[in-house]
Amino acid sequence: MKKTKADYYEWLMKRHDRIVQEMKGIPKIPLEQQAKSASMAEYDDVNQRKINYYKNLIDQITVETHRILG
Repeated sequence: MKKTKADYYEWLMKRHDRIVQEMKGIPKIPLEQQAKSASMAEYDDVNQRKINYYKNLIDQITVETHRILG
């Protein structure tokens, strides 16, 4: 089966949506704990690495969608 740009774009958007859902599932540090922290970080170190990884994937998807849309 031949893949079209539209098929590829749809696949990228589905992947984007799955990544966003994964990010939403990563627990944040409780607000009380965030307020006590000087860094005001939303995530602990492990979860922040996961968030950074997912943000990087989303950036790659964005670049790829711009490339295929011309």
